[in-house]
Amino acid sequence: MNTLKWSNGIPYERTIIKKEINVIENNDNNKKEISNNKMNERIMYSQINKNPFLLQNNYIDDLEIETKFLRPKNSNIDK
Repeated sequence: MNTLKWSNGIPYERTIIKKEINVIENNDNNKKEISNNKMNERIMYSQINKNPFLLQNNYIDDLEIETKFLRPKNSNIDK
């Protein structure tokens, strides 16, 4: 049996077979780390509802304002 070969007479060099080690990156951990880093970089804001009109007052002044304006008064009392 005859075989034909396309060459110019130079012997072929065989390449070295490299076994590739497939490293599977866990993208879920990477996404978690990225989002965690983004959340850590955020500016912390207070999560309490604050009344903007009462920020500079102290507690005693707030109680006086409450008794003057916010508590109901009996209008049937003769003055």
